[in-house]
Amino acid sequence: MKRKEYLDLRGFETRRYSVLDAILAVDTDLDLNEILARVAQVARLLLNARYAVLAVTTTDDLAAATVPSGLSTPEARQLGDSRDLLTSLARLFPSTAPSRWCEIHPPPAGPHLSPGIPPTTSMVGARIAIGGDDLGFLWAGDKVNAPEFTPEDDLRLATIAIVARTAIGNARLRERERRRQQWLEAAADLNRLLFEAANPGEALRWVDERIRTISGASWCGIFLLDPSEPSTIMIESIQGPGIDYQASVRSPLGGLREAALKSGRCIVSTDLISDPRYSPSADWPDALDAVGPAVIVPLLAPGEAVGTLVLAWPEGPAQVRTAVAEAPMLEFFASRAALAFQQVSHERRRSRLRVLADRDRIAQDLNDTVIQRLFAVGTLLESARGLTRQPEVRDRVGRAVTELDKTTQHARAAVFQLRTPDPADVSSVRSQLFAEIDAARELLGSTPRLVLHGRVDTVSTHMRSEIMATVHTALLMAARQDPVSDVEVRLEVDDTTVRLTVAYAGAPPSGVRSRSEPGLADLVAQAERLGGSCTVHTDDAGMTTLDWCVRKGA
Repeated sequence: MKRKEYLDLRGFETRRYSVLDAILAVDTDLDLNEILARVAQVARLLLNARYAVLAVTTTDDLAAATVPSGLSTPEARQLGDSRDLLTSLARLFPSTAPSRWCEIHPPPAGPHLSPGIPPTTSMVGARIAIGGDDLGFLWAGDKVNAPEFTPEDDLRLATIAIVARTAIGNARLRERERRRQQWLEAAADLNRLLFEAANPGEALRWVDERIRTISGASWCGIFLLDPSEPSTIMIESIQGPGIDYQASVRSPLGGLREAALKSGRCIVSTDLISDPRYSPSADWPDALDAVGPAVIVPLLAPGEAVGTLVLAWPEGPAQVRTAVAEAPMLEFFASRAALAFQQVSHERRRSRLRVLADRDRIAQDLNDTVIQRLFAVGTLLESARGLTRQPEVRDRVGRAVTELDKTTQHARAAVFQLRTPDPADVSSVRSQLFAEIDAARELLGSTPRLVLHGRVDTVSTHMRSEIMATVHTALLMAARQDPVSDVEVRLEVDDTTVRLTVAYAGAPPSGVRSRSEPGLADLVAQAERLGGSCTVHTDDAGMTTLDWCVRKGA
């Protein structure tokens, strides 16, 4: 009898030290699953039960993990992570105070056991929570050598539940801090790359990939607003399975992106495809067929909405849990990313103002010195021309005066171009035309003249792309002349019409008047699609002019 009592005491001491071991393990750097496994094992030993299970839940009430001790492999596998399991546990153990059930005293409304819970003759368990935040459930089943658990077992379970609560709470805090640090580093990288990268698109592409890596999302898109066209949004970066990387593509503003911007709050869609507010782009409808949950986060900077960040995951309950868990971190990242976009935008605006100031100064110097001196020299030559009666001298002086007049006109054109918006502003029609004309210098041997009339920057982004395509094709047609000279590009915009003319010295290539000619055929079809026309003609002086005229609102 004494021997048996001694053994019982030794078993009690073993279980007590197991509890202490579990408590000490909470403050170590052990993996959370290993700590939870220790807690479940201690609960089984302390309560003298056949098995014990610790079920940890997520914020959306799904079982993130079920950690058993004492169950066979088939029994452990049957537990699963279904809602039925947690529903049964919530009915059996509705509060943090331990509850006991057995065959002698079943639950008032029946056993309510999930198919995953193994057949059990007696149970004791409790809900684990911190404040109003549910963390999971801890329960033990089948009291060894006794028909049911005792009130003393309630106290023991309450003790080990405190250890479990601390372990889970600490693990969540560490994980939250780790994730927060990852997103903070991603935001810092975005800010650095936007300021340092020569190509902002490449910087955003890198950030896109970084966001997908951190969040585990399959698709990621960064959409920025364009104040000049509030009904649309610019796709600055988007990529994912089935979608080739795209940047600087315009898309209508609507659906979930517009809803997120209007509410100023993150939107979590557990099934994006079936969401009535879902409005996919026509460019990749099939690629998003496999999308399940998605998170749409507004990019809000002080005083303005910058755009939206969209992440999507494949279908599946695990992906839903991931999307819900990532939403707070995405809001954290978005607030800093929006500030970075705003700061970069303001810095670029200040840089453009500095460039414009320098260009205005240079233009003023050209106007006050070069042009005035050219005019003075021309006046002197014109006066000298009248002092001689030799035809040859008069003719040469006349040609010199004519060349000076042309040089003066070119200088004035340069002054005009210097006083136009900054070429670095890619949203400007002027800047895009400058870039196209500069690129054509290698083809033509000289830089074409540019003449602009009207409010050319009031045309839509869609019309800008049409104009640029027309200029590019027309200059290629001009380059087919050998040699080509005196090339002029003229753009006129009024309230209803956009007219583009490209003129150059020399007859058009053979067949260029025919609609079957490849370059002209494309331009004619393009103009007709935009409600206008396109013609090419050559005058008696050998100047070929392409006239492309369309409706402004087309």
